[in-house]
Amino acid sequence: FKDREGYLTWAHPAMTDMSEFLRRREDSVPAIGKLFGLMKEKAGEKFLAAEIYYPYFGELGHSTEWLKLMEDSATANNLYRTGGLDFHGKNIFYPHRNK
Repeated sequence: FKDREGYLTWAHPAMTDMSEFLRRREDSVPAIGKLFGLMKEKAGEKFLAAEIYYPYFGELGHSTEWLKLMEDSATANNLYRTGGLDFHGKNIFYPHRNK
């Protein structure tokens, strides 16, 4: 990664299903936080951002705990926190940020 042109960003990381590699599905988001660190280690400053703010599906969409975990993981790895609107459902707005 470090010798390539351009930058690496991770689109909707909390939607990455890690259950194939973990014993419990609820461990997915903490595992993704650890992956941020590993990617930063391998790509260095080329790993620039992670999409943290976007409409989520299912259980994650109703939990602020995972959002804080993702924000903290991005901050700890010096990543820009981005948002996206590439959602294809009925509501493009993230419910916990509309207050």
